[in-house]
Amino acid sequence: MATRSIHILPNIPKEASGYSASVYGLCEALEKKGITTKLATFSPLEEQFKKGFVESFKLNFGVNSLGASFDMRRWLSNQVKSKSLELIHVHSLWRMACLYPSKHAINLPIKFIVSPRGTLSPQALKYSPFSKKIFSKLLQNPAFSSVTGFHATSFQEYCDIRNYGFRQPVAIIPNGISVPRNIEDHKKCNQVLFVGRIHPIKGIENLIKAWSMIQQYHVDLELVIAGPGEDKYIAQLKNLARKLKLKRYKFYGPAYGVNKYNLYQKSQITVLPTHSENFGMVVAESLSVGTPVIVTKGAPWEKIVSEDAGWWIDIGVEPLAEALNHALGLSKNELYSKGKNGQDWMSREFSWEAVANDMKSFYEWQTKSIEKPDFVHLD
Repeated sequence: MATRSIHILPNIPKEASGYSASVYGLCEALEKKGITTKLATFSPLEEQFKKGFVESFKLNFGVNSLGASFDMRRWLSNQVKSKSLELIHVHSLWRMACLYPSKHAINLPIKFIVSPRGTLSPQALKYSPFSKKIFSKLLQNPAFSSVTGFHATSFQEYCDIRNYGFRQPVAIIPNGISVPRNIEDHKKCNQVLFVGRIHPIKGIENLIKAWSMIQQYHVDLELVIAGPGEDKYIAQLKNLARKLKLKRYKFYGPAYGVNKYNLYQKSQITVLPTHSENFGMVVAESLSVGTPVIVTKGAPWEKIVSEDAGWWIDIGVEPLAEALNHALGLSKNELYSKGKNGQDWMSREFSWEAVANDMKSFYEWQTKSIEKPDFVHLD
């Protein structure tokens, strides 16, 4: 069966979460829609990523940050020569592997799609700005002149793409949600949860400071901070917690799959105090199991207000403390109602069925010139 689409994920997947997991979910959903799909990524792969449609390749040069693989580049060239390939879809930027489709898109009738996956947000661009400027000028901008379309997971990311200067069509399609089976149905919810990458961009310092301001009013609750991160930064956060005399808190460590969803189920509220997020998978994951969310305006979740599924607040300690105190003061029935609203919303708009239908329409508009979908923006 001929390969019609190839996806490139230019990193070593280590977590069953975040955008890496969403790329896997997208490929699986597209396969179910009849779009034959291959996913090229780097090795070593953990067990949950070893799937039939996945091809993994070793990195070269011993510098993982470059994201270069001669083996992947050769494999892609062979796929182009031997398969009826219509489209190559790259997920992320600033890696050598993201540039490999360029020569094929220039010389052949192959469409080249790019999903920035948050890499063009103003906050993300502040990290290693000089290296990114050089990489962009010498390599990425010339290669991306052959890009035929972008995929954004939110309107904010669409704006980031335009603000960076890319003028190609942009499809706004959210990430899909996969809820694992066999998660527990907890009757007792006794915690406030942050789950995600432990990184300064996530605003965890603000959460710790906010919790220190309101913890005396919620003595039956515990703050849980779960996720992977650098030891040095986690130690800084723990020092801040001790300095502020935090009570009833713990650093849980990484949580994936069923374990992560069990944390959502045991929580009254999930908090995402981020400074910048192109999507925010934890918001969708939490709502999918009925736990309402407090999320800052660093993430594109304004609709959470109109859906009455949580709170969308300004970035900062005081707005977060105020929102937490208000939310935790609601009755269990009121919190349950908000969580149920979020769960219904996720089922309607964020199922993999809906996401795959939209992505398939975007691909067919690119490859077969069908009528332009409404979610594709040309301006």
